[in-house]
Amino acid sequence: MRRILLYFFAGLTILALAGDAWVSLSAQSLMYRPLGSVWYSLHSASLNATQAGIQRYLFAWLWDPGIQTFLLAPAWIVPLGVTLGLVILKRRR
Repeated sequence: MRRILLYFFAGLTILALAGDAWVSLSAQSLMYRPLGSVWYSLHSASLNATQAGIQRYLFAWLWDPGIQTFLLAPAWIVPLGVTLGLVILKRRR
């Protein structure tokens, strides 16, 4: 199961990097899509519900600047982090 997750997140990382590379080559400058923008384009209602739930029922300070920092990061950072974490866990075994 861990191997399937590893390949899944590695594939997401490669797709996000390829998409950013394509946009950067087209624009002839370094460009990337933030994770929040990708999430919004895939399912905006879940992004809005997540924000409202965290701000109302948990802690307002957790959303801004905590989670918002991750949402402004390039979209390939999060799956890369998960992939590296799974690789480290796999090596420990």
